[in-house]
Parts: sequence; structure tokens; C-alpha cells
Amino acid sequence: MSSALEGQKRIKCAEADAYMKNGDKAAKKTLFNWKPEFDVAAAEYDKAAIIYRNFKEYDKAIFAFNKASDCFYKFGTLFNSASALEAIGAIYRDKGEYDQSVEFFRRSKDVFMEADNADRAATALTKAARAVQDTNVNEAVSLYKDALELQLEAERFHMMGDSWRAAVALMAKNERFDDMIETLKKIFPMFDKLEQTQYKNKACLSIIVAQLHKGDTVAADRELQEFQDSAAQFGGSGEGFAAQDLLHAAKEGDQERAKEIVAKSEFTQLENQIARLAKKLPSRIEAQQEDDDLT
Repeated sequence: MSSALEGQKRIKCAEADAYMKNGDKAAKKTLFNWKPEFDVAAAEYDKAAIIYRNFKEYDKAIFAFNKASDCFYKFGTLFNSASALEAIGAIYRDKGEYDQSVEFFRRSKDVFMEADNADRAATALTKAARAVQDTNVNEAVSLYKDALELQLEAERFHMMGDSWRAAVALMAKNERFDDMIETLKKIFPMFDKLEQTQYKNKACLSIIVAQLHKGDTVAADRELQEFQDSAAQFGGSGEGFAAQDLLHAAKEGDQERAKEIVAKSEFTQLENQIARLAKKLPSRIEAQQEDDDLT
């Protein structure tokens, strides 16, 4: 860091230190201040925390955001309290301290729910999931599921796009097929409510792809029949016909036909990770056929 930047940092951090002292003063009873001014204290701590964070004084920023959150909570501004906890989660994430990051994102979620803000609560869980998805897939999957559950319960369907896509992508990438199938089925009401028939058809086709990757043509066939019966527009859609063709090729062990089918737009235009799974299916079908020949 240049000397000019060092000088600026010293000045701004001294300013933040002063804000912290103001916050401490406002948060205490004194001879002239008979009750704590939690709103004033929270604002001072929050200003200090932002400066510390901007200049990468992360430990001081965490301490200040914690104090701000506590004072916001005591004053009754729950949204701001939760936002401060969320900021701590983000700092721990940037430091690579993922367990602490998840802890504070979860605490943030709890306070957002107290504030009756399911959208921000779900966002906090989604941020937590993204923080750990490269290091702890199990926890990330659980966090994504919890985030989607909150939005489904609150019927905040129009806010779910990023969450379900990120969740399904992670599950597909890590071949968590049962989780992927469960999640896609769970969000069917979202597609229905938003009248997103094509997305629902793609979700149905994605489930068929997942079942075939598991090598379970019986389950894939059962899913196909269920979708044709319950999802009125699936059977006659491009995705519906593509699912039938692929399932037939899988049952016949016809790798070449499967290659032709998965090259069609109905498969290449699925969510990226699922499209990649579909592309691998011919090899999976060939391997399954070889296993069957040996038994």
C-alpha cells in the first residue's frame, strides 16, 4: 500500500475509532442520559464497521457490526440488526472462515424472519450455501433446501429463480440425483403459479435425465407416466416427446440413438449442469448395457 493510502487509512480508521467511542457513550446510562440511546449507538457502530470493512480491518469490522446488530435489535429495528449480522457472515466468507460465515448468515436469517422478511431470510441462507458449496456440499445442499422452503411457505415464487437454479446446479454437478429430483418436484407449484409451463416441462425432463443417470429405467418410466397424467401440457410438448424417445433408447440400450436424442435442443437448452448430464447419458446407457450383458 502506498504511503498516501496508508495515510488515508490511518485517518479514516481514527474516524471509525471515534464513532465507536460515540456508540459506547450512547449505549450507556449516564448522569445526563438516563437510558441508553440504542438507535444512536447502532448508527455510530454501523458507520465505524463500514469504514473498518472498507479498509480491510476485518476483526474490528466484525466487532463493530456485532455491536451495531445488538443495538439495532434492542431498539427494535430488526431488519437493520439482521443486515449487520449478514455483513459479518460476508466478512467471514471473504476471510475463508466458512463455518463462522454460515453461523452468522443463519443468525441473520433468524432475525430477518422475526422481521417478517422471508425474502431476505432466504437470501441469507443462499449466501451461506454459496459460501460453502465448494468445501461442504452436504451443508450447501441443506442450506439451499432451507432457503427454498422459506420462499415456498411464504409463496414468494417470483423471488425464487436464483435460489432454485443455484441449488439444482450444485446437485447436478455433484450427482446428488435424489436431492435434485426432490427439489425440482417441490418447486412445481412455483411454475404453476407463475404460469411457466415451459420451465415445468424442462424440470420434468430433467427428472427423467436424473433417473436414467441413476440407471433406473423403471423409476424413469414411472416418472414419465406420472408427468403425462398430472402435468397436462407435458405429454404433448417437445420435452415430453424427447423424454419418451430417450427412455425408449435407454431401455433398448441404444447408445447411438441416445446420442442423437440428447443433441436435440430440448436437452441442450436445459439448465447448464443438467444439459451436461444429458450429454453424458449415452455413455451411461452403454455402461449399463455392458453390465446387463455380464449378468
